Amino acid sequence: MVEEHVQALIERVVKAELQSAHVVQVHVKRGEDFDGEDVIRITVVVDAPASSFDPRKLAALAGHLRDALADAAEFDFPMISYMNRREFDRVFA
Repeated sequence: MVEEHVQALIERVVKAELQSAHVVQVHVKRGEDFDGEDVIRITVVVDAPASSFDPRKLAALAGHLRDALADAAEFDFPMISYMNRREFDRVFA
């Protein structure tokens, strides 16, 4: 489980950067990558077609998250994935 202030920070950055994607939920949990390094796994649940995503915003999101997390003394790398609401309900139900 991730701390409440980290969850709120990540949600705020994701929603601000991906406004056109109609973010419905941001699921956040701590984990490890394949090398055993600590990461923050972020699943962004959207209610919009893929065509509504701005590729430049998607590419820049990890950087914005890393900057905000570093300002909060959080240095785990943010790993971001995207799902629509139906996919999320199927996987996390």
